[in-house]
Amino acid sequence: MRLGDPQRTMLTGTVLSILLISATPLIGAVFTLLLLAQAMRGWLQGVVQPLMFSVQAKAVGRYRQGSVVGLRQTMNRLAAIVIPPVMGAIADQWGAGASFVILGTVMLILSAPVALITRRAQRVETSAIHAQSQNPQAEAR
Repeated sequence: MRLGDPQRTMLTGTVLSILLISATPLIGAVFTLLLLAQAMRGWLQGVVQPLMFSVQAKAVGRYRQGSVVGLRQTMNRLAAIVIPPVMGAIADQWGAGASFVILGTVMLILSAPVALITRRAQRVETSAIHAQSQNPQAEAR
């Protein structure tokens, strides 16, 4: 977390993971490429997951951390319930390969608002820090 912006790293890792998973039908014929993509995705998960836990823990007070864990688990279970039938319906209509690409595209589109919200929150935080440094007496009150 000290090496860079953890929220940007999480978002970048998530987007790259989506791209690697979506590329499965395009590289599936070449086992070595598929293995490399899976290894990269696993490495990204190993980087992003601890960051996610840390960012979530720091974002809420110590008495709300259980709520954050519950929300994360609920969303993981919801995704595990919703995504397979949706992907199956897409595969029935347009084919299994297309289902990876279509669902990946939808996931990338859903990542855009998260990127905008994160960027906006960082600007607000930077502005607050800048304003505080301009008026150090306000903190003393």
